[in-house]
Amino acid sequence: MKLKRFLLIYFIAALTGVFNFSCIDQSYDLEQLSGEVELFGNSMAIPIGTTTIYLDSVIGGLAGDSGALSVKDGVYVFEYAGSMDMSGLTSALGDFSLMPVNPISTGIPLYDASLAPWTPFNIPPMVYNYSGSSSMNLPDFSTSLIAVDSVDLSNCIVRFVLRPEGLGGPKLKESIRIRFIPQGSVADYYSDGQKLSDWTLNMGDTLDVELKRLRLAAGGSSLDIKQEVTMDISQSGDVTADQPIQTMMHLEMSFLNPLDYEVVYGKVDYSMNGTAEPINFEALGDILDDNDVLSFYNPSIVLSTQSNLGVPIVFSLDMGTSNSTTGESRSLSNASFTMIPASSPSEVRQNQFVIDKEYGTDELFKINPDQITMGYGFATDPASVLNHFVSKNTQMSMDYSMQIPLQFGSDLDIGMGSTMNLSL
Repeated sequence: MKLKRFLLIYFIAALTGVFNFSCIDQSYDLEQLSGEVELFGNSMAIPIGTTTIYLDSVIGGLAGDSGALSVKDGVYVFEYAGSMDMSGLTSALGDFSLMPVNPISTGIPLYDASLAPWTPFNIPPMVYNYSGSSSMNLPDFSTSLIAVDSVDLSNCIVRFVLRPEGLGGPKLKESIRIRFIPQGSVADYYSDGQKLSDWTLNMGDTLDVELKRLRLAAGGSSLDIKQEVTMDISQSGDVTADQPIQTMMHLEMSFLNPLDYEVVYGKVDYSMNGTAEPINFEALGDILDDNDVLSFYNPSIVLSTQSNLGVPIVFSLDMGTSNSTTGESRSLSNASFTMIPASSPSEVRQNQFVIDKEYGTDELFKINPDQITMGYGFATDPASVLNHFVSKNTQMSMDYSMQIPLQFGSDLDIGMGSTMNLSL
């Protein structure tokens, strides 16, 4: 026990010698810190090269954000960081949906048995050729938010069903074949993962075809498909007319699921404005006490964005400071930037912008402000020639950090109050 107590006392004494900074009425003279100690709460840590004291109450009104006062390379730096609310933009884009497409039913006249002397009537053996077409009108998918010119679809299945009218016989199904030929380049059709330029069904068959893309900018507003029908009767009795009518082939075409998208391409027109809660500097003034601040030199604001949005966005920051004692105020100038969009739906594009004294940040703090106000605006740029697409899972975030280097006329003694209650 005596040995343990001796070692504990020896260890505390050693710490006191290593850290060797002055304690004045529970205030710590940062001029004496060597850049090797980090103090926060009631604990100590040893980072490399930077001394940081985290201030729980330096900044008010930014829930979840962080503030700190650091000593970096012999210079005091006040820092804070946080994020901006982008939910308005992502919600507006996420609410976009595609209008439904109505099913269609068309028919092609085949053998005319209206004058048949009896039924069932054996249609004479030979090869008969018929043709027809079907057209499924597409709605205008564009909204006030986006002028749609093409869409990558998700799980979009079109069902084709063939049925005869007035025909029968033991070899009806195998004797009548229908070739489907899509017209134009409005849609991409797939079956079993293979892209189709045409496909063939027998009478009475059903086929599900997947649509993966619609190109509305190609000048088409409908799905147009030509049908070529071949009725090849080898022997009498293979195909019969069961009614004395004009026989028909009927085609039913419908979407099995509501239309949904993975990516929508087109010009996006959207804008939003927001404000952050005011940042109060009153606590910082209390901590600095009577120390004279010579300058807040070249404060910088770093804005960082991450997004898979394929739309160029112009971002503007309206930041101002005020001193309630003197009545003075300052604001940034020309703080407007363009966020480069993602180059493809799979990319997450990162943008970073640095706002410094070129935009007037030095003027913001010359008045020793006790409050910062921050407003911001986003607007898409429909005139831009850059990519314009919106993914189903659009994500966007914006973080900001600010560093304010401080120069003092005398040593800086910081009264930590309840945040720092450490005696050595």
